[in-house]
Amino acid sequence: MSLFPWLLIFMTLLFSPGSERVQKSSIPESISEWIKAAPPKVGSDAWRAANASDYEWQVGMKNGLPVAHRRSPKTEEGSALPLVVKRAHGAHDEPGEIHSVQVTDGWLVAYNAGEFGGSLWWYGADGRQRYKVSNDQINQFLPTKRGGLFALEGVAHMNLSRGQIVQIKQNAQGQWMSTQFVDLGHAPDVGLIDRDGNFIVSATDALIKVQPDKTQKVLIEKAFWAGLYPHSIALSPSGDIYLGMRHGVSLIYPFNHAYVAEWFLPNRDFVRAKPKD
Repeated sequence: MSLFPWLLIFMTLLFSPGSERVQKSSIPESISEWIKAAPPKVGSDAWRAANASDYEWQVGMKNGLPVAHRRSPKTEEGSALPLVVKRAHGAHDEPGEIHSVQVTDGWLVAYNAGEFGGSLWWYGADGRQRYKVSNDQINQFLPTKRGGLFALEGVAHMNLSRGQIVQIKQNAQGQWMSTQFVDLGHAPDVGLIDRDGNFIVSATDALIKVQPDKTQKVLIEKAFWAGLYPHSIALSPSGDIYLGMRHGVSLIYPFNHAYVAEWFLPNRDFVRAKPKD
């Protein structure tokens, strides 16, 4: 075979729309350089392509500007369990995704196995002592600037979607307790506390604001990201909200007394992506 056909095959593989090498090399860090696309309708080909994407995005702010990096679940899993707990107990026998936060007298560690349940545990500073706090299925801890601690709790499975914000604090005996702060009515994915103390929560198919007095306002309902699993959230200095999820990033901002959710993709390869049938 002559050299030309081999060269043609190599170039086709290198520059094909599904090539991870092309995608990696042409993904800007700044979301302002991404491509704005129409948000996919749930169940559409564009939504199914996003749902099956191998890419999930971690959003953040850099010098006041929104940026995104490819999420690495394996790296997150490796660092989720505190080292002192690993040393004292090894790999914990509780199943599921792990979340942890350091507290004044040790660590709070949450295990969430979705429809199979979950639990919240306290571990001493050396990782040896422990007790079970609750059966909460925690998706994220939310520490406040004043030292308070809240968490997003809930689960979505098939037709079930339930969730709440819980407050976690010590009782008079110094034991950690979890109590409901507010019922969200949706399973929460990710959230933050803004500068005014409001909780901004991305739920299964909604974006919800909960004020410190527990008043709730649905900013976005019937959101397109149901099934795209937002895992990160960032707030710009101007108050714009960025949600990192599977395949792309959503920008949410107020407009004409309502909120708008836009959809941004890293490059044309992501725009042209097809469902994996």
